[in-house]
Amino acid sequence: MLKKILMGLVGLIVILVIIGLVLPSGYSMQRSIVINAPVDVIFGQVVELQNHSAWSPWEAADSTIVNTYGELTMGVGATASWTSENSGEGTMEITEVVENTSIATALDFKDEGTANGAWTFEETEEGVNVTWGFSGDSGYNLIGRYMALMMEKMVGPQFEAGLAALKEVSEAMPVEAPEEMTEQMTDKMN
Repeated sequence: MLKKILMGLVGLIVILVIIGLVLPSGYSMQRSIVINAPVDVIFGQVVELQNHSAWSPWEAADSTIVNTYGELTMGVGATASWTSENSGEGTMEITEVVENTSIATALDFKDEGTANGAWTFEETEEGVNVTWGFSGDSGYNLIGRYMALMMEKMVGPQFEAGLAALKEVSEAMPVEAPEEMTEQMTDKMN
């Protein structure tokens, strides 16, 4: 009887490994929301890393997160790191900025791997369509390939909560960004 159970377990493990090898290693997901605020106000909330605390879904859910910022906090080369008892640790760096149009980030989750973030801001008649994306590759990590299948369900709701909070924060700000804020953003990004 024990021999049959062991053979069954070995067979199950072999099947799971074979399935894992044929699963796609890459993953990608995104969420969008329309925000009724000036594009430069919304863009400013995302391009300045210190502003993320106001709308981050992870910080809203985890009070143990501690952020540390690099010398630059806005624009290309800006960095932020975090540690947490519940959410692990990692770093984010802004790698590309097209003012009021798009932002790209590189994420390093230490032992959990790396990923890329992407933001786009498109002005429409209804407001600014803000899209937040996330992508990465699990490589040959079989557990990562199974996790990639669940990425939409695991991360999608958090992105939706973050976008809703970003909408609330942005729509509550003054309609026109103060001139000194606009100048400060331009100076930091250049």
